[in-house]
Amino acid sequence: MFATTYGAVSGGSSSRNAERFADAGFQLHITTNLAKRLTPPEIAAFSRFEMILVSLDSVDEALLGQLRRGARLNEILKNIEAIQRHAAATGREPQIGISVVVSDQSFAGRA
Repeated sequence: MFATTYGAVSGGSSSRNAERFADAGFQLHITTNLAKRLTPPEIAAFSRFEMILVSLDSVDEALLGQLRRGARLNEILKNIEAIQRHAAATGREPQIGISVVVSDQSFAGRA
């Protein structure tokens, strides 16, 4: 069984719902930008996902901040590391992929 979520697991009921689906045997997949600082319950919930696809518009810090309203690459990387640490401590290993939207802003001058 698969459950795919587009968006974020943000605190409270969203984290509990992800945990319930995982406990019921669903393989959870999510597409998210991981741009906000995650809380411990959110990290625990994300660690239950089989696949986390991170939408990352640029590795250029300034451009990422413009495209994602203040998003910081360092915060995204910290969140990925926290999820991986928590998952490993509980015997899980979610696949983490990167999704990139190529646009005139994110690819300009890169050809």
